[in-house]
Amino acid sequence: MATLRESRTNAGIGFKFDVPIQVRPDDVGYVAGCSSLDVFSQGRTEQEAVENLHEALNLFVLSCFERGTLIQVLKDCGFEPVDGQPVPGESSLRVEFPLRQKGVAEAYTASLA
Repeated sequence: MATLRESRTNAGIGFKFDVPIQVRPDDVGYVAGCSSLDVFSQGRTEQEAVENLHEALNLFVLSCFERGTLIQVLKDCGFEPVDGQPVPGESSLRVEFPLRQKGVAEAYTASLA
């Protein structure tokens, strides 16, 4: 189960997703995937596969956000907001997605000067 947390900063908000992942060897290296979101990647080593999956998940979340479908995609995949930590015993990967209101960061920085 993914955990969705909101964190506030001076210039915006950010979301952190802890998503379950699986990594397995294949013929040419390793395949890493988050079957919950149907996002997969590969690499020559296990670490490279996980790093590539992390990038793919970040791009997936960004793409959904830009199209205005992020919440619906998460709901369609069976996710819901929960309090607490990831399910014990599952491997997970943290995907962070910071957001900033346009113009707010610049105004905040200027007010500090």
